[in-house]
Amino acid sequence: MENLACPVCGCDKPKKIADIGITVFRCPDCTLEYVNTKKMFELCDVVTKTSMKNKQEYTDMLKSLEPLRISNNKKIIDRMSSFLPEESNGLEVGCAVGLFLEQANKKYKVSGIEPMEKSFEISKSKGLDVVHGYFPGNVDFSKKYDFVIFNDVFEHIPDIHSVMSSCQNLLKDNGFLLINLPDSDGILHKISKLLCRLGDQSSLKRLWQLGTESPHLYYFNSRSLDLLNEKHGFHRTGFLKLDSFSKNGLSKRLAAISMGKIRTYIYNIGLTLLFPALRAMYSDTNLYIYQKNNSMEK
Repeated sequence: MENLACPVCGCDKPKKIADIGITVFRCPDCTLEYVNTKKMFELCDVVTKTSMKNKQEYTDMLKSLEPLRISNNKKIIDRMSSFLPEESNGLEVGCAVGLFLEQANKKYKVSGIEPMEKSFEISKSKGLDVVHGYFPGNVDFSKKYDFVIFNDVFEHIPDIHSVMSSCQNLLKDNGFLLINLPDSDGILHKISKLLCRLGDQSSLKRLWQLGTESPHLYYFNSRSLDLLNEKHGFHRTGFLKLDSFSKNGLSKRLAAISMGKIRTYIYNIGLTLLFPALRAMYSDTNLYIYQKNNSMEK
């Protein structure tokens, strides 16, 4: 049996919690949920190269998320205003087509780095300050930032320790690291794992973005993410619940997932009715705000 040590705390006795074409592990110590990154990329590479349908579904899904991301971006920027003065400079890792940059640059000076060529070209066409490449390999470390932000990106990057060390080096004294990501303690994530145990893998596969060009490699919660940050010289200073779906964009988002018209209709009705309650419960998407410990500086 495959036995993969936890990438955060090193525990070598993880629990297998699901098999969705790839084994999903959960660390009993720090509670990180994760997969074998090499196997995940190999699996997704085969699927995306052989299925144009999968590529189009993934593109449609990303497009359907734009209204939600714009709404969440506004909430993030409003929260940033409470601890970052105007004109602070920042870096967004994985800026995609530049939605956050467009909004944040009305108050701050934010640049971005984006590995996907098509998304990079769209960002550049908007006149945004964006570098084409991967983080941290293509970053200019001579520049220092007041903040670094990851919006739905951190969970996709294989070497999380290299990422954290790079953020420590890029940030100014008392700089901030903002991580917006899906949470393993979220209600939709819990429901998807329950459905998987009952024999329906589709929801959990969707949450891990299995078979897409950009799969999830990890699912953090407050415990595992705090521990990772503490190991790299950061302490948490804030937290913000974000929406995982909007009522307006729900139909488009569900339509982008292959689950059949009847099933899509049922999910749409059910989630719409439950929307207020879901927002009040554990959020499936959260913003974690960390500050650099200056004692860790080299």
